[in-house]
Amino acid sequence: AVRVFNISAPDDIMIKTLHSKHLAARSLHVSDEVIKFLITRIPRSFESIFQSVEFIDKLSLEQKRNISVHFLSSLELPN
Repeated sequence: AVRVFNISAPDDIMIKTLHSKHLAARSLHVSDEVIKFLITRIPRSFESIFQSVEFIDKLSLEQKRNISVHFLSSLELPN
């Protein structure tokens, strides 16, 4: 017998928690405004959360910029 589990798309609280966790794992500390900005602009999937954190980390290092709403608004976040 095989058990089947359905994992639904994350809600706002889960998205906020996962973004915070994955950013902190990369030693990136951002404001709540940045998290709120991200919540409204990325697709509601776990993969999108992981990809967006990786993308933001990479670009902030390349451009030597702090992660802020202003910085994120200048980017085209991955879908």
